[in-house]
Amino acid sequence: MSGKKGKTAMRPLMLLLATLDLLNAFELKRSGSWEAYLGGQYVSGERIDFDGGAKADLNDRAAFLFGFGYNFDNHLNLGAMFGSSSANYRGTSVCPETSKECTPGETETFTASMYTSQFNLTGTYNFMEGKFTPFVQGNLGFTYIDSGSRSGDGYCYWDPWWGYQCYGTNYTETRFNYGAQVGLRYELGYAAFIKAGVGLNYIDLSHATNPGFTVYNLVIGMKFK
Repeated sequence: MSGKKGKTAMRPLMLLLATLDLLNAFELKRSGSWEAYLGGQYVSGERIDFDGGAKADLNDRAAFLFGFGYNFDNHLNLGAMFGSSSANYRGTSVCPETSKECTPGETETFTASMYTSQFNLTGTYNFMEGKFTPFVQGNLGFTYIDSGSRSGDGYCYWDPWWGYQCYGTNYTETRFNYGAQVGLRYELGYAAFIKAGVGLNYIDLSHATNPGFTVYNLVIGMKFK
């Protein structure tokens, strides 16, 4: 009797193992597949020093990511990644020597919110062929920056319904960026996967120090053919 009870108790476990084995047999292989993903990124704050004494102290911020890529084999993936974020910062401006509207050399502090968006080409190397693998990834692309601070005098006009309406343009630019990260990847099932990584991303700013931002990524995606 005890033998029959033991066999009966083992049946659910055997069924589970058989199901997992069946799923593994039909798992979509990484090699030769496309993949798409979305997720989040945490970006560390950084201080940027500009020529002439101006500076900006950026707060930590969260970013949204999505991207896609192609797996040439179980190791190499090439793709593209898009992201956007907003960050509050405290800035210090310096009156230029040629200005007639302020005292040359005079400083002024202000607060603003900066918006950035990025487009990157990515190259990823997975060190192992199995479901669980460490990886290294490099990226290069462009970052669009809206500083949230005025680039010049604004203008106002009279609206018969709303009264005086004033507008101004912010200082914006698009700059080259590059970076690298290391992380871990795990295949969740038939086609799903999750990736977590940490790295550095640099923006090639004009007339300023090139800040290195520490980034933490967490994404979830799907493979398809």
